[in-house]
Amino acid sequence: MTLSTWTNPLTAEQRLAMRTYAERAYPKETCGFVLLDGLVVECENTSNVPDQFTISAQDTADFLDDAAACWHSHANYNGFSPADIKACKALNLPYAVWNCGGSDSFWLDPRQSAGLVGRPWNYGVYDCYSAVRDWYKQQMGVDMGDYERLYEGE
Repeated sequence: MTLSTWTNPLTAEQRLAMRTYAERAYPKETCGFVLLDGLVVECENTSNVPDQFTISAQDTADFLDDAAACWHSHANYNGFSPADIKACKALNLPYAVWNCGGSDSFWLDPRQSAGLVGRPWNYGVYDCYSAVRDWYKQQMGVDMGDYERLYEGE
């Protein structure tokens, strides 16, 4: 499986698996991993909060080394939450989110920069600072680094 920077590389079969798991767990979030061989596995969500997820320690131990991406569902939120973006960057692993109220998944890869033209908008990952940072890296060879952006209310 080739992991893309800002296009969604998930296959129709992988999206269907995520959707099936998400609809079964609704209104609670569900979660899991997309493995390097392409298999989508559902993991135990140990969060006591319905609109949050925590992958069980056992499932993390079992699957993380073979994970191409982490995925989870959103019952009532479209796209990535600020918490998703922070966790994605901390784990340094692509994230996929299935929106139960929509018809598709969203993809975010913190390890790669998006193209300078046509990039998606995700505050803290693909935002104005990241566009400037990526331009300097690509055009000038200057690595400006990254920093954690604060979200409203923090």
